[in-house]
Amino acid sequence: MACIDKNGFEPIEALQPDILCLQEVKTQRRPKVLPGYRHYWETGKREGYAGVLTMAKEEPLDVRMGLGQESLDREGRIITLEYQAFYIINAYVPNAQDSPERRAYRGRWDEALFVFVQKLKEYKPVIICGDFNVTRSAIDVFPENTRIQDQEKGYISVERDNLETLLDSGFVDAFRHLHPDQEGAYTWWSQRFEKRSKNDGWRLDYFLVDRQLAKRIHAAEHHTEIYGSDHCPIALKIHLNYVVGGKVRPFQAAQHTALH
Repeated sequence: MACIDKNGFEPIEALQPDILCLQEVKTQRRPKVLPGYRHYWETGKREGYAGVLTMAKEEPLDVRMGLGQESLDREGRIITLEYQAFYIINAYVPNAQDSPERRAYRGRWDEALFVFVQKLKEYKPVIICGDFNVTRSAIDVFPENTRIQDQEKGYISVERDNLETLLDSGFVDAFRHLHPDQEGAYTWWSQRFEKRSKNDGWRLDYFLVDRQLAKRIHAAEHHTEIYGSDHCPIALKIHLNYVVGGKVRPFQAAQHTALH
């Protein structure tokens, strides 16, 4: 909420994405964030925790909340919008944390997401965006990090294996598709010890694009110049048959973690 009060969304509004996906909104108040957008909230049952919001300029054909499993949908972590040419999923994937219970929960959530996505892919291409709370490889973590060890959560882990399994089922990591060897490209920095100013970060946020659409990806960007969260916004520009105001033009999506 402080981000709204301090006009923190002005830089994102200037990007004028067709769809804007927010994670960890931490509110059940459901305020009007940006004019000109339809707001779709999934806030879960616990105030001040998790929650996702998708804002869209064009009304979707359908909106689906959750994964369809009550035990996994209490925290408000996923919204799916359907358009004529594609589905777009806004996901705030659970953090495995240090407890066996949360690690097991994350495992069940990952498995349910995989099944959910495969069913959608039977009908039309899928784009998934959000905070996955996991990095893919060493290039996605600042080099001096001493926590890259076997079985370390967020790197060499079951969570990482699950992400790779999802990618192998027919997706490309949009950023790495265009920038396979770029180092220092992070989306999250600890708020301790001036990590962001040193660019000691992790890449935790992704656009996963159906492989059928890979050739249509025009740009995948990290907007590190935009502050207001411990994550930076990421953006995808992709050429699809996306109708806006009666005209077909390139579809653009942005994803930003946290609305505090």
